Order: sequence, then C-alpha cells, then structure tokens
Amino acid sequence: AGYLWLPMMLLSKIVQTFILADFCYYYMKSVMMNGQLLTTMPLPV
Repeated sequence: AGYLWLPMMLLSKIVQTFILADFCYYYMKSVMMNGQLLTTMPLPV
C-alpha cells in the first residue's frame, strides 16, 4: 500500500496540468476574441 501514492501523485499532476492548460486556452481565446480580459470565470470548486 506504500507504493500507491506514486501513481496518485502522478495522476494529480497530470490533472492539474490539464486544468491549467485548459484555463490558459480559454483565457487566451477569450482575450483574442473579445480584446478584453475575462471578468467572469467558472472555476471548478
């Protein structure tokens, strides 16, 4: 059971990176389309 934290940490890192990339993508897309900063962002709780 001691080796279970490694894949879990790896998975969390992948998910975190995916969420960050997804956020950056929509943020840049919004800035390019609207020409203004995104004011309202639905953040996952």
